[in-house]
Amino acid sequence: MPSAQTLNNAIKNVYVKPGICANMMHLFEIKVSSRALQEKVCAILLDEMALKASLQFNPLDDQVEGFEDFGPFGRSPKHATHALVFMLRGLSTKWKQPISYYLSNGPVKAHMLVPLLYEVIRGVSAIGLVPKKVICDQGSNSRAMCTRLHITEEQPYF
Repeated sequence: MPSAQTLNNAIKNVYVKPGICANMMHLFEIKVSSRALQEKVCAILLDEMALKASLQFNPLDDQVEGFEDFGPFGRSPKHATHALVFMLRGLSTKWKQPISYYLSNGPVKAHMLVPLLYEVIRGVSAIGLVPKKVICDQGSNSRAMCTRLHITEEQPYF
């Protein structure tokens, strides 16, 4: 995953809410629409990073930011201490694109990772990309997510 400074520089002039950004997906859909099927095959990567808990007022949305926020799955009054980022990466061609992020209080638990992953898969598939694999770390929540998806060594798919 990119470093925190790289992410900060990339988004300092862009306002993107937690969840999948519809505008970004639309632009990405236009970009990939003319590509060959082979170039649309991709992997979904997910990873978390720790954040310093901080609250800031956002005048554009008239709300305080820095709380746990799972986009369409809701916000909570807990301070965000982690960011979960989903990124796409081409399998046959060299490209990558962050696609969504979520803010959580602590690492995201498996019961929340599963619907977030399905949301990303649906969004990516809807714009014509073909996700073939999911790449994540071997943390306890990632392993629990795999268990919830009935992924085993004998059946490494869902």
